[in-house]
Amino acid sequence: MINYNESVMKILNRVAENLKERGFRIKIMTFNSEDIEDWQLYFGHGKALVGVDAMDVLKGIREMSLTDYVNELSREYKEPNEVPNNLTELLKNKDWVKEHLTVRVLPQEERCRPGRISRDTKFEEIRSFLFLKIRETADTIIGAYLTPEMLQEIGIPQDDAWENVYRNVEGACVIKRVKDVLAEEYPGLTMSEPELYVITNAAANYGAASILNDETLRDFGEKIDCRKFIAIPSSVHEFLLIRYSDCADDEEVIRNTIRDVNENNVAPRDRLGEFPYLITIDPDAVHVSALKG
Repeated sequence: MINYNESVMKILNRVAENLKERGFRIKIMTFNSEDIEDWQLYFGHGKALVGVDAMDVLKGIREMSLTDYVNELSREYKEPNEVPNNLTELLKNKDWVKEHLTVRVLPQEERCRPGRISRDTKFEEIRSFLFLKIRETADTIIGAYLTPEMLQEIGIPQDDAWENVYRNVEGACVIKRVKDVLAEEYPGLTMSEPELYVITNAAANYGAASILNDETLRDFGEKIDCRKFIAIPSSVHEFLLIRYSDCADDEEVIRNTIRDVNENNVAPRDRLGEFPYLITIDPDAVHVSALKG
């Protein structure tokens, strides 16, 4: 019987060897997990290595040859007009680092890795993680979760990093009506009430963190004249928002829908939560409570 994890590790090792031949330092991390969705391939030239999810490696190998995939990783890492050849040199540029800092929200229990800089959020069982985005393409994000040692080497205090991150997230935030998003992909499709909104980032990639900004929620509430929302953790890439008045009696239905969609439509690595949240916008604060039932 073929051991799937062993097969995946062989693929990671093949990619790693090819990157090593191109002069990169390599490290494969499993974090003592048997779940390949937790595995990472790290590569770079200096002390700070760039991480790529094992699942993204498998996807890349399926879509192109091993050589072409490694060439793409190498090219994206070293493109001279935007990224210096040496990541260590890149990290010395504080302005560049601040511009590329972002935050990811992940399930607290599953993704709280030792060493990663993280914070609790108002959303129970969801935690935020500092992430440095090196390069983003349509299908792949090359970057790394930050550690205290990395920030110290860069010379940015953690409080400053978090403050900068929230500004970046706010600037990239996008809120659209779900029916408008679907209409772009499926012209002629109509949706009935109640009105659903999606909150994400411009790339729709790890955009669920957009919901962390209170001013964003306050401005949106004023725009549609609403002070109470149900927030649905659709995935790590987005939240869905719906007026509380449109679904006040449907909490159990929403919980069941979230569980069903997670099980059948969302990859395990992209799942964010199994219950909705109530967001209440008061004049002096934004409150969030979990609707666990």
